[in-house]
Amino acid sequence: MFLWRLNTEQRQIFMAMATRMAMADAQVPPAEVRLLDDFAASLETDISASGEAVFMSPDLSIFDTHESRTIMVLGILAVALSDDHFHVDESAVLNQVTDAFDISPEKLHRLRLWAERIVSMYNDYHSLIDDR
Repeated sequence: MFLWRLNTEQRQIFMAMATRMAMADAQVPPAEVRLLDDFAASLETDISASGEAVFMSPDLSIFDTHESRTIMVLGILAVALSDDHFHVDESAVLNQVTDAFDISPEKLHRLRLWAERIVSMYNDYHSLIDDR
């Protein structure tokens, strides 16, 4: 999901926010765990989210380009949507990011539609490879 386009510091904060999103509703179903694992693997480095990083207030200003902000929002939306349920507590995490990035409701709607399609294809892929 374009994570390779982020620099090391952005990747670390991305993983912390993606983990925070997964934990927001107090349930981390297998689909979210699998997506987080795939995100970490796609970074091709040893970047993981420490407990401290997940719960601290991140410096979102390091996402200083339109592209890096878009990647962040798409990624955390994918985590939130991966279990087919968007919980109210997940919207609080999303709002923190979209407010910091000054993302309009129209842009967020477009990003959500794209994330829904990606999650659908991602889940289809896993159902194909898991079907024995």
